[in-house]
Formats: sequence, C-alpha cells, structure tokens
Amino acid sequence: MAAAFDSGQRVSAGEPLLQIDDTTYRQALAVPKTQLAEANVAFLEAQRQAAQAEAEWKLSGVSGQPDSPLVLRQPQLTAAKTHFKQAEATVAQANRDLGNTRIEAPYDVLVIDRNVSPGGLVQAGVKLGTLYSVDQVEISLPLNARQWQMMPSILSKIAVTLVDQESGQQWSATARRVELHRDSQNRQRSLVVSVERPYDQENMLLPGSFVRANLTGKTQQDLIAVPASAITGDQKLWQVEANQLRLTAVKVAFYQDDMAYIEAGDNETMLVIIRPGNRYRNGQTINAVLSNGEPDNEELRNEKLSNTMLSQPVAESQEQS
Repeated sequence: MAAAFDSGQRVSAGEPLLQIDDTTYRQALAVPKTQLAEANVAFLEAQRQAAQAEAEWKLSGVSGQPDSPLVLRQPQLTAAKTHFKQAEATVAQANRDLGNTRIEAPYDVLVIDRNVSPGGLVQAGVKLGTLYSVDQVEISLPLNARQWQMMPSILSKIAVTLVDQESGQQWSATARRVELHRDSQNRQRSLVVSVERPYDQENMLLPGSFVRANLTGKTQQDLIAVPASAITGDQKLWQVEANQLRLTAVKVAFYQDDMAYIEAGDNETMLVIIRPGNRYRNGQTINAVLSNGEPDNEELRNEKLSNTMLSQPVAESQEQS
C-alpha cells in the first residue's frame, strides 16, 4: 500500500497506489509459458515437415496436385500454427492479469477516499477507492427552454462565472458541450462547463461545493427590469396608470438577482406593484406609494433598457378605502 493512497493526497499519473499479492498470478503465468514453448516447437516441426513433403512431391515427378492436402502436410501445419497462436494469447492474458496486481494512478488525481487496508482481501468488482482528476472539474448546468433560447449557438461566446454560495469566491469557467437529452428528474437539458486545474487556483474550487453560475447570453434590446415578486404565476403584472390598476400580460425574457426582465414593447416607463394582493381588480383606484415611501416620482420609475443592465424597483401601493 503506497503512502500516497490516502484521502487528500495528490498523486501523479503512473504513480503506484497499491500492490496486490501476485504469487498466484505468477504461478498462473508459468503454465501457459510452458505450453507456448511446446507449441512453438511443434509449429517449427510442422513447418519443416511441410517443406520436406513439398520437396519430395516435386522429386516424385508426378504432375498435378496430390489427391489429399495431407500429402503436403498443410492441415498439420495449420493446426500447429493455430495452437501456437492460442498459446501466445493465453500468455498475454496471464501477463495482463499479473500487471493488474499493481494499481497505478491513471492520470493526475486527488485521492478522495480509500476502501482497502494493508493486508486486506479484495475481490473482482470491489471498489478500492475514489479518485478525482486534478486537471479539470466539470459542472452540469440544467437550463430550461427559455434559457436555452437566450444562449448563443457558439459555445465560445458563452462567458461563464461560478460563484461560491457561501464565500462569494468566483471562478471563470469554459463552456465545453451541450447535453442532447433531457434529464429524467428535472426534464431540462444541461450545459457542461469546466474549470481548469481547480486545485491550483488561488482559491481552490473543491468538488461538492455549491456554486451559482452566471452566464452571458445573447444581447437583448428593449427590456424593462421589474422585481420578480411583481410577476404573477400566469406571467402577468399589475401596472398603475393614473392611479388605477391595470392587469397586463408580459413576456419575461429572463430572471436575475431577484429581478425579472420583461419585453418593453411600447412602454418607455412603467409603474408596477411590487407585491400584488389577492383582491386587486382591473380599474381599481389606488393611492400609489413608491417603495422608498416617497410619492410617485418620474425619475424613480423603471426605464426602458437597451441591454441587460439592472434598473431599480419601482413602486408599492396602498389600496384606497
């Protein structure tokens, strides 16, 4: 058992991790080696006899070919060659089995856990330990259909930043590939991103960390940012126009940081209810109060956006009695 084969250890490719007792495997190699030597002798003899039989046939002066291939000993030669090749394959398999008694790191890895101890017994199919590659770590990001519509068709144009949910540390990631199937659990397709050499970063990205992914998608024009709480379950929001409520259907482009980005349409500004109540009705007269407690102020309304920049929340309301 190598000292490197312990949890938390980094191991280079080809470095030994553990050695299985190879006594039985060496004994298993000795028999096919003997059979290979005997098959080699038999094959050489069959070659010599076949050559001698062909020479004798030519000296006999008989024209044409013999009535049976046995005369020229061709079947005997074929059988000897087949036995020799079979013995070679058996020796090769025994050598592979012997080589498998030495377990090496397949690439540069981090040892996550070890499930065997020195002197312990192992069987075929038994898990010996868990290794993680230190070259890169991959993260699968499930995206819904609307989010996929906002992604560029060229992966290299997708900028990805991973943010640790606890510490706020960030890492730049690279979009690697797109899954072409829907996950059976969430029914979404995933974008797979990777971080190179995660353990060599100034702030290590550890497997098992909870991260949030920020993706840069297509540039969209004419969006208005409103608090996500203003959007109802059926994709509508309550607007305030001349102190009256109006329920409006909207098209949400995406959500980010508790904000919903909706298509502006003909709206340059919009006064909306941040937390709509259950008793609202179209045309209801209200006394609108901005979220900071000040009366309605044109400068604090949401403005039409030409890109995906944030705009401040707009208004709450007080129902007029």
